[in-house]
Amino acid sequence: MRYRKKYAKTYRRGPYGYGAVIVGTPEVKVEDVGSTDFNITRVKDQEHIGAVLGVFKDGDSLILPTPDNDCLPVLRHFPLKGTETLQLTAAYRLQDINFSRSWRDFILPSTDVDVNELTKDIHERLPEWPILENDVLMNWHLRRNLEHILSVCCMPLEKGINNPVKPVALTCGDFGDHRVSVPGSFFAFRFLLSMHKHLDEPRPQDLRLDSLRLRIREACRGHLQWVFEAEIGEDGFDSNYWVKGNIIEEKNRRTIVQMNSPTNMPTQILKACEYLEVFQENDDFTYVTSWLSPFIKKWFKLLNKTKNRLALTWQHSSESVIATFQLDDHMWIWKALESIERLVVKVKEQQIRSPHANLEVFLKIENHLASTGKRQSNVPATERWEYHSTEVRKQILRKFTTENDITKKRTLAVTRSAQETRFLFHSRDTALYYGLEWGFFADSPHVWQNLVEAQALHDEGNDELLWDNPLRYALAIRMAFEGHTIDKAYSPSEMKGRARSVLLDSSTANGLFPGQLDDVSKEAKLFDRRSFRGFYFYAGFEISCILLWVSEQETAESVIGESNIHESGDGFETSRAQEVKAKIDEPTLETTPHQASDPQPRRQSMSTHIVLPLSTSGRVEHPLSTLDQRGTIVTGRRPSVNVDVDRGTEIDGRPFYPLKSLKRLIPFSKSVDSSNIVELTEEWLYSYPKFLDFELPTYDYKFLENITKDERRKERSIIEEGAKISQKLSPTASLEHNPNDPIESRIFHNDKYSWGFVRDVARHKRKNSRAVEHSRHYKSPREFWQKLKGPREAEQAKKRIIYLGPGDPQVALICWLASPDAEKEHISRFFDRHSTSRGFFIDDTTAAHNTWETEIHLNFFQLIENELVANEKENTYDKLKPIRSINKGRFPSPKGKGFYICEVAMGFRITGDFFDRHWTCHVVENVSDHQSQNDDFAELELDSNTYEHWQQRKVLELILIQRILARISETAQEIIEEVEVKSGVGRNDLFGNPSSEDRNIEDLHEVLRVLFALKNNFASILEN
Repeated sequence: MRYRKKYAKTYRRGPYGYGAVIVGTPEVKVEDVGSTDFNITRVKDQEHIGAVLGVFKDGDSLILPTPDNDCLPVLRHFPLKGTETLQLTAAYRLQDINFSRSWRDFILPSTDVDVNELTKDIHERLPEWPILENDVLMNWHLRRNLEHILSVCCMPLEKGINNPVKPVALTCGDFGDHRVSVPGSFFAFRFLLSMHKHLDEPRPQDLRLDSLRLRIREACRGHLQWVFEAEIGEDGFDSNYWVKGNIIEEKNRRTIVQMNSPTNMPTQILKACEYLEVFQENDDFTYVTSWLSPFIKKWFKLLNKTKNRLALTWQHSSESVIATFQLDDHMWIWKALESIERLVVKVKEQQIRSPHANLEVFLKIENHLASTGKRQSNVPATERWEYHSTEVRKQILRKFTTENDITKKRTLAVTRSAQETRFLFHSRDTALYYGLEWGFFADSPHVWQNLVEAQALHDEGNDELLWDNPLRYALAIRMAFEGHTIDKAYSPSEMKGRARSVLLDSSTANGLFPGQLDDVSKEAKLFDRRSFRGFYFYAGFEISCILLWVSEQETAESVIGESNIHESGDGFETSRAQEVKAKIDEPTLETTPHQASDPQPRRQSMSTHIVLPLSTSGRVEHPLSTLDQRGTIVTGRRPSVNVDVDRGTEIDGRPFYPLKSLKRLIPFSKSVDSSNIVELTEEWLYSYPKFLDFELPTYDYKFLENITKDERRKERSIIEEGAKISQKLSPTASLEHNPNDPIESRIFHNDKYSWGFVRDVARHKRKNSRAVEHSRHYKSPREFWQKLKGPREAEQAKKRIIYLGPGDPQVALICWLASPDAEKEHISRFFDRHSTSRGFFIDDTTAAHNTWETEIHLNFFQLIENELVANEKENTYDKLKPIRSINKGRFPSPKGKGFYICEVAMGFRITGDFFDRHWTCHVVENVSDHQSQNDDFAELELDSNTYEHWQQRKVLELILIQRILARISETAQEIIEEVEVKSGVGRNDLFGNPSSEDRNIEDLHEVLRVLFALKNNFASILEN
């Protein structure tokens, strides 16, 4: 039970001392109930949520003694003699607590909590049906999990006025705080449907079974109603919900279950589709189709939004720094698409048999599907799906097929990214075997088989002695059923028996499967961190599904008379494994003739630099006497063999095979040729730049306050200064007040001077065509904000130059607000460095992150008239002072009164992708001539239709650096000329003044000061 901090949990003895009442309530005065001895904090006619607790000894209710300090618990001693036994039972009932009720509502009578009656003949209360013919223990576990889901995890809610069905939340149970974990609810739902299929099989009439069927149907139907009513966020269906269907706030999550998984919405669609495979009455079709169509449209919109721009792939987490793609995510997406296409066909048939308006409305979903050929132009592009499920499956398999650098075979990868590739199965990869059942790998059996065989090559992760995840044992059972090996120390049949034994032995007394094991004892273990509770309670649901599925298949094979185990010497192969091998031996387009005629051995014991003999049956053997003569064996269950025998040689008449081992993760091996990045075979793996398709959040006035509210900081950034200026500007002072944009209403609208521009480069329309450029000068910060706040797409602005001139704090604030979150800190520091005269240079590339960052700041000295220095005042409505004060570091000029030597700065920052496809360049330069005139890079020929060389960032960097160095050379020459005049040595003065005595010593000191300043400045520039 969850209590808020402002509520206290109050414990009191129950009426007449029987049991206790626990209630969460605010502080109120205590009232005496009188003769009932029911002293408890109470508020008349006010309801609270609480629990009534009863304690029973051998079935009789106990009177609890008065506790010390009015606090529970209390201690009771029960002496026993010899072989005497004692049965203590605690029971509780959750209810609303209203103290205006009778005291009888706050006790649990022993007649209602008769433990003997509840445990009496449990098999009658849980009716049997032949899941397994000769496995009573497995039957009991499966029935217990069914009852747990129906009695504990199903939380019915109040039915709405217009809702035909009462919503039912499928939660993680009472120990999981009745939270709804979307993965857990999916497998709980599938388990209910599978158990209903068993109940539908022909069997003797039994009213208990009829009642159980009805309970399952109502639970599944009610849960679909809960899905329909649940809150859907901007990123689709969430992973964590409260019982009532509202998303759990991020601060209250405390779970490792991903917030916005790409599988969340597909699994909800699969629930509806699989429901209609079990319940096929006309009422079921009309109910599901009444809400499913809008849900599918929302999913299509999300698919189009999150789809990779270069491939039919979806990133596992949008929050990860490196884009990661997981095969199981894509399998669920494909299955949902395929199920929608099949459902459309079924609804058409149902509409013919029994027409209904809901069915007719649902069939309009055909206009959104590529497979039907009935898409209409009036359907929004974001809600249309352009690919048939078959095409989606082929493209997914193509993108996840790569060469394994160790085995040198083309293999399916479980996880792909620009940094590394994973072939090792994790516990969540049980989903791949659902895909195997659905035919996901039908067109690529060889790459799938190579992936399966690679599991035994892994030394890390596949050592059963170290497993503490029970779902991994369920995966091992599923693999063993297919004849696949996960741990090289066990054959599939041995692993199946071992995994089954661990799971059943680790289950609790009520038959439920835990979510974590002790890696040594293999006993159930409670999660040690609250963040693991989501997975902890979800795992038990999927384990039950896998055990049930395997039981179904074994029962079906035994019924039709097929033996599950086909003996071959001392080896074995399942019939399903033989079918896979038959397909593997058939040459396909993906196999070479050599591969087809000489298949690799399927079972080999794998370890680093290990060669093991194979028996004639293909099983690994350890001939100790032979190996003692040829090598060394370390005793233990997993011997370490040190022999060096090439493949083809024989020991005791049996061949040895030199084998290799795989690491958990293999680094991404596709190197990038920096001299040719036009064509990239795996470019889809790299993240798209954050600044493209970036939508600005809705900023309000309080957002500006948050920037400046931290008064403890001694140094204020340029961004904070700009926010302060905006805060001081009243919206009514603006020439045009925009109520829909609070930021625009607090930006200066000064059009008295023009200082900067934004130039965009659009994407090429066709091959070998010129890129289209768009440029515009902006006369005020207001116009600048209106430009940058709009969405930026690669088609119109794949590359962008933002020339700011000297800039000002509010312009800097605009650039900061218009940047994605990942770039905000960098752009803030960019302006801070420009304002503080710090020379700076960075040129950093990270291929895995797909980032390329270049930034440079150079400060130097310039001869400036006193008038310009004096005119630099505080910010006014007509004019804002520049980011960098031109008075900074000034000292008298040798030219005399009215002139100063001031420190000025120029810099730029370019950030983009590693392959120079897209970038953004900010240019800021505070030199004297920019105080009075605009420079639009005309000398760089950016306006010319003849030159496009600057569009390549390496060229642009050189142009900008050359521009800065030219300005440094120009200003230095001006200063040196004045020094020569001041020192009496001019250009045409061959010998200067005839005598040093004629020179003013103060002038010489001033000249030396200038020369030393120039020298140190040049040294700093060269260092950068």
